[in-house]
Amino acid sequence: MLNEGSIAKFFDWFGLQDDEVMQLNAYDLTREKKQYAITRYVRAADEVIGFCWQYEDMTLMAGLNPRPIEFLNKTKDAREEDISRIRHILFDIEPIHGKDEIVDRSILKQVYRFVQNKLKPYIGPSKLCFSGNGFHLLVDIPKIDPAKHTQFKQKAEKFRLKMLKDLKSDIERYKLRIDPTFDHIRRVKIYGTKKQIPDSRLSMWLEGTDKVLNMPLTKKILSIKIDGKADPKTVDTISITTDNIEKAYSFLKRCPAYYQILKEATSKQWQDREFLVKFLKYFMKLGKVDIKQLVARHNAWGNFDPKITGQKIDAHFTDGTYATKVKKYVLKPTLIKFGLCPDNCKKCIYELERYNWNSKANIAHA
Repeated sequence: MLNEGSIAKFFDWFGLQDDEVMQLNAYDLTREKKQYAITRYVRAADEVIGFCWQYEDMTLMAGLNPRPIEFLNKTKDAREEDISRIRHILFDIEPIHGKDEIVDRSILKQVYRFVQNKLKPYIGPSKLCFSGNGFHLLVDIPKIDPAKHTQFKQKAEKFRLKMLKDLKSDIERYKLRIDPTFDHIRRVKIYGTKKQIPDSRLSMWLEGTDKVLNMPLTKKILSIKIDGKADPKTVDTISITTDNIEKAYSFLKRCPAYYQILKEATSKQWQDREFLVKFLKYFMKLGKVDIKQLVARHNAWGNFDPKITGQKIDAHFTDGTYATKVKKYVLKPTLIKFGLCPDNCKKCIYELERYNWNSKANIAHA
């Protein structure tokens, strides 16, 4: 039994960029020598769902962080050193129980209240999932390069230990464990599937799929000292990463056509907005996650729906869809034809194509 809705929501939240793939594993717990029996790399939700149906009778896992696009069509597992971006971290909360023991529902209800009322506020923006025997909090963070931030795992673990201390009374009261989960190749259960043991429960995605970067937690982790040494440059680097969306928005505002599309409250169709997404992807070279973030932060659409908007943007990053038949931004005459461009700018934004929009020179004029 599978829940395709939860599987699709997990993939949508994951937010693959053009040069990333998701690692899937089918794990056979009945083998004496446990090993990952099947490894596959995918880029689309229907591929994940198809994989889950194909290996429904096994325990199904996915890499918590993206793997490089070079792994597409490979069948070997990624190693720790293969991970070039950390974009998600996991907090795994379970009542203490025996191996393969199914936790009573009444206990799970108490744990749920603790996670919602105490742990989630402590951690900040995160997505709540039911793991089958407990709960997961998935946190979306700015891209961390483990080659540059070599102590990120240790810092995250130090944060976890402080959290356990701060919430000690509740953790002991509910007899919980919150395990270390910060290795770069961390795999999680594919939500919407269940573990390969008798009477196991179906895991579920319990919230929406909008991407909300947890900046306070990220900065808190990066500011932690290891061996008495601080690393202030890492915090500055993360601030710059987040500022890129605001820089992109500042550049976009220079074009009255695209700014109008982003701010028009009463548009009855998505065609104009398709033009905007193509501009952000093909002219400004933004990735899918960044486009979703920019639109979510700055749109003034009266009918804005994060789920529908996310699906529309996803279509521009999925081969074979209507949105990828033409892989380029629309030209100025088209914008004029549709009444979007007033054609009164002293210097058209398209004249800056040969420049990097994120350069200091361009941002200075925004």
